[in-house]
Amino acid sequence: MPRFRWIVLATLPVWFWPCHAQEFVDDALRPLFHGALLAQQVRGPCAEVDPALGDAIDAGLARLNDSHRANLAAGRAAAERRVGPQGMEHLAGTLARRFGERLQRQDTAGKRTECATLVTWLETSAARTRQALVEESFRKWLAQQQQARHIECAKLAGTARALSRRLLAALDAGEAGSQGPPDLLRADARTAEQAAAWCLQVQAAAAREGIRVPGDFARVRETARMIADAAMPQLSGRDPAAVVRRARERALRYLAERDWV
Repeated sequence: MPRFRWIVLATLPVWFWPCHAQEFVDDALRPLFHGALLAQQVRGPCAEVDPALGDAIDAGLARLNDSHRANLAAGRAAAERRVGPQGMEHLAGTLARRFGERLQRQDTAGKRTECATLVTWLETSAARTRQALVEESFRKWLAQQQQARHIECAKLAGTARALSRRLLAALDAGEAGSQGPPDLLRADARTAEQAAAWCLQVQAAAAREGIRVPGDFARVRETARMIADAAMPQLSGRDPAAVVRRARERALRYLAERDWV
């Protein structure tokens, strides 16, 4: 049977792995504000390269404001949360300085390309919906978070099935049998329970933004909790025989049901 790589985290409470939904929304809207702020700062230098580029930046900014006025305000708030109100002037200066340094390294054609790229970004961003921006950010955020936490939400159904089989094999063997000591089964099940709780939070946060994350994480969490209790029922604080019986029934039922998608 595959083993978890993160058994050492098994006893950590669920709140140790909070899901900060605002993170992926901020990550979507902050760059939108940064880009608009940059365009405001470098409109002059680009106009010096070609007056038409300055006009194009003005037009792109106008379209971006028309399409994303509320999102730009939210992006500004997200930027302020990161750098503080006093850091906004420094942020604007930093963006402009870096762009200016890139321009200085270019010949006339290169400068034109840099400014044209900014114009293209303004036009493309103005055409995108908030939903598209947030969903793209969410997918990146989720991949990073899962890697950092050693969690794969899409595989938790298989994890619960594996735990169910291990519990049934252990009970049939009289104790843990060939499946290893019961404390290891308990640790793995607790880890799966906490992972499922985190994925459930992610799912709810994504749903608030209209993003679907498939998975019955509540069922996985409950199944893993019952298996953890049954692995060492004397620690459950309830009737050990009843704990084991309910966990066996739950494991059999879980294995009999179809995988969720």
